[in-house]
Amino acid sequence: PAYAEAWALMALSQAELRFWHGREEDPLPAAERALEINSGLAEAHAVKVRFFEQQGEHDRADNELEQALNLGPDSWEVNREAARLMFGRNRMDDAIRYYTKSSELMDTDFHSCLMSQSCYLGVGDETGALDAARRTLERAEVALAKDPTNGAAIAAGASSLIMMGEIERGMDW
Repeated sequence: PAYAEAWALMALSQAELRFWHGREEDPLPAAERALEINSGLAEAHAVKVRFFEQQGEHDRADNELEQALNLGPDSWEVNREAARLMFGRNRMDDAIRYYTKSSELMDTDFHSCLMSQSCYLGVGDETGALDAARRTLERAEVALAKDPTNGAAIAAGASSLIMMGEIERGMDW
């Protein structure tokens, strides 16, 4: 009951269920409980960022993001959430910065590399997009070596190969 990180993890899980799987979960009570125990827990603030943004409360989302980034500049969850928010607001340079940071923080994160491709293309940087495609492919291959049925890794690798001009290989994937 007094373990803030467990409450934050519950809030992160509930947010995923709500925003990715359409479940009727409310992540705010668990995030708030985590912050009652440890007000410096950046990941709990990151949950609130997504919740408020989805509710159209952009100022509250921005306030939570500022707190999260101040408390956890090296948190994968915080940087991933900052990237998602910036991407959604079409702030591609900021999204690139946060996707890059999140991919540096977790070397198995092929999704952030994949999203970086879109961001680089959005700002007209084909060289950056190709570099992101190479990093995505490398990470997707590692993920598939562990789990050959990982559909997200297959899709990321295939699209990266096509981006790199390896159309036939991408089609095989």
